[in-house]
Amino acid sequence: MKIKLFLVDSHLLFLEGLNFLMKYRSNIEVLHCSSDPELALNHIKVKRPDLVVTDFCMKPINGLEFINRVRAIHPKQKILILSDSPNILDISEIDGYISKDCGIENLIMAIKTIVLCNKKYFIIPHKLRPLSLKPLDKTLTKRENQVVKLLVKDFSVPQIARELNISKYTVETHKKNIYQKLRVHSISWVS
Repeated sequence: MKIKLFLVDSHLLFLEGLNFLMKYRSNIEVLHCSSDPELALNHIKVKRPDLVVTDFCMKPINGLEFINRVRAIHPKQKILILSDSPNILDISEIDGYISKDCGIENLIMAIKTIVLCNKKYFIIPHKLRPLSLKPLDKTLTKRENQVVKLLVKDFSVPQIARELNISKYTVETHKKNIYQKLRVHSISWVS
């Protein structure tokens, strides 16, 4: 089975390089490659890819608006952010995030994990901050949302325990439940 991708990034040289690299992967097919998010939306209406790989910082519409419009077309469309933006969406809004500092093997791993394993995949640099303050997922409890927000701020388990006045074992249990509920495979923090 070939994984069908849409590549959308306003940096044309980066986009063309990524498209070129994907052509040498026998199990990946790029259905559409565009530096224009509006044009990509028109193609998404016609062809449904397995995964949309996009940047967060784009023009004429930004990544947040692009993702919202993709979701309006196909509510369950899998989306992987490949960016160096200092902002990210709440993790429940996307299926994965990879920094542009990562190598091609990390990107391929993310694509396979999201599409073939139906799990989320994140490699999140320390410098990133959540874009919105809304709850991450309606299925998460209030406490689980608090734990996720502290994890995104790079708090360790003992720091979260102190911050929330709970035991580190309780934090570990919350993390396990969060990963299961959001179907997150792992969250890696890189500097």
